[in-house]
Amino acid sequence: MVDWARLSQLLPATPLRVVSISLLFYGINSVKDVYIVAEGVGLPAGTERATINLANMLVETYRVTIVVADEAVPYYSLSEKVNVHSLGIGRLDGATRRHQWVKLFFIELRRFLRDKHAYALIGTNFVANCSLSILCLSLWFKPHRLLFCEHAPYLFYSPIRRLLRLFLYRGGGVVVALTPQDADAYKRKMLKAVCIPNSISQIRE
Repeated sequence: MVDWARLSQLLPATPLRVVSISLLFYGINSVKDVYIVAEGVGLPAGTERATINLANMLVETYRVTIVVADEAVPYYSLSEKVNVHSLGIGRLDGATRRHQWVKLFFIELRRFLRDKHAYALIGTNFVANCSLSILCLSLWFKPHRLLFCEHAPYLFYSPIRRLLRLFLYRGGGVVVALTPQDADAYKRKMLKAVCIPNSISQIRE
């Protein structure tokens, strides 16, 4: 279990949120496969950068696979040791209704993970987090570590989405929030949450 007080002393000025997220895995020597689920890693955006940074860190110890919707080449530098698996459905665009795309995303993700022995799962956005939570509510799919990374403030989503999120996030995972206020908001709803600020440079390496 992570000692967050000690962590704050060790990393008082660390700008990378992914460093702290990766520390959630320390002490788990038996971890084999870590799956990071994202819409994609081909755009020059913050979530994509955070996803790739986290994968590059974890792959030094674990076997890491990034699961994405599209087939775009990673925009940021990604270690050759990290596997990237495409679900083959593409990113959401104007030609596909959102609810149809989300349904397809869930179906393909379930098909991919069904025969995998995932020891740890990390969601990187609302759709990925909700999909992983639903999968983990089933009896046959129980990873040892489940993280729901939130890259948006607690009140960013609509009331309906917030209600859905609070219900689905009860699947046994830990919410990684942006601010202490966000983490407290989740905790007031009886959810497990930690605060790891998101301050990642957008300079491409």
